Amino acid sequence: MRTICLLGAALLSAPLHAAVTRYVALDGAHVPPFTNGWAGAATNIQLAVDACVDGDTVVVSNGVYNSDSRPIPSYGSQNRVLITNAITVRSLSGPAATIIEGLGPLGNLSVRGVYIKAGMLAGFTITNGHTRTIGTGEFRYYNQCGGGVNMYGGNGVISNCIMTGNRANSMGGGTFEGTVLDCVLCGNSAGSQGGGARGGEVRNSFIAGNSASEGGGLASATASNCLIAGCASGSSGGGGASASTLWHCSITGCTSFSGGGVLDSVVHCSVIKDNHAMYGGGAQGGHLFTCLIAGNLADDTGGGSFGGVLHNCTIVNNAAVATDGGGTLSGGLTNCIMWGNAAPEGSNYYASDIAFSCSWPLPDGEGNTNADPLFVNAALGDFRLLGGSLCIDRGTNLPWMAGATDLDGNPRIHDGTVDMGCYEFVPEPGSFALLAAAVAFTARRATGWNARCAQTGSQ
Repeated sequence: MRTICLLGAALLSAPLHAAVTRYVALDGAHVPPFTNGWAGAATNIQLAVDACVDGDTVVVSNGVYNSDSRPIPSYGSQNRVLITNAITVRSLSGPAATIIEGLGPLGNLSVRGVYIKAGMLAGFTITNGHTRTIGTGEFRYYNQCGGGVNMYGGNGVISNCIMTGNRANSMGGGTFEGTVLDCVLCGNSAGSQGGGARGGEVRNSFIAGNSASEGGGLASATASNCLIAGCASGSSGGGGASASTLWHCSITGCTSFSGGGVLDSVVHCSVIKDNHAMYGGGAQGGHLFTCLIAGNLADDTGGGSFGGVLHNCTIVNNAAVATDGGGTLSGGLTNCIMWGNAAPEGSNYYASDIAFSCSWPLPDGEGNTNADPLFVNAALGDFRLLGGSLCIDRGTNLPWMAGATDLDGNPRIHDGTVDMGCYEFVPEPGSFALLAAAVAFTARRATGWNARCAQTGSQ
């Protein structure tokens, strides 16, 4: 009996399947099961994927893959590549050399780029993916969303990919749901929400030139360490992002009817700069913590922000052209600096509840000051505080600050009491850890990203 038990335990602990690598190349000999190196490689990504079980890897050689398609079971929409197992599909040479191409226009004959229920896709350009135009409820999510990549209903991951020139009839022009890592989403569009991405998590990515009715760059997503640039939305608002949660992001050059940068979003430690809208050039609604809001423009009201709740934000050099609230309009502001903004009425603020903040003229409310904040170099865009500024140690400490950092990555409270604005004054050089990492990331990769977008004709 003991021998039988030991044998049973050994069988249970042994792997049921030894993971294998399958190969794909346009000039392969196409010899199933595609495991004998490049000589027997499949000529089609999907056929190699179909042969896989959990744990396998598919390696794809250079080329444009634009043949064959698979429907999502029970839903009908066609996909150039359909991944339902926990496998890895990766390119041999990266996204510039390995392209998955869908088929337009929108409608019943369209082909999406990729559907992923499980597993990972890494190192591809996904372009010209389109969705169907019919379906309600669950059918809508599977059929009308995610022109480039749809990960709805699963836990898919895409990494080091470029999504460009894709289109969704409903939501998620570039991606829909799932996890997006170290990717580029440029020149995608959606009829409803999320021109770049709708839902899911987006990290360390470049999101540029996307468009949608709402959330030109992102909608209902969580994003960190991302650059969102030049995105646009229509009357529903949120040129850069809508109804999203952003950490350590830069939102710049985006446009919309309302909320040029962000709409109804929760934004932490981010830069909202040089955006444009009719109402709320930088932001409309939402909750903003430790943000720099600078150089935004509203054609009507709320140059920097319109409504919402703002804590420890620095709001500078924004403008409202037609009426009021060059810096902020109708918001609730605590520990903020509103300085150097412009509007016909209420250049820095208008009709707002303000406390423990710095602006001119002196706002009503507890703990406010109208003293010059003494920026290090406002002309060069350095809005950190000089020693001697009356904004230092003049804020009010709040529960959310426990463990929080300022825009440079320094502890949010230094010397016992929080400072006003997005930067905490530290006498010696600070760590600059979090924002510096994000800036270095985008600086290293933005040139290559823009080149890739240009190569695919999206810019």
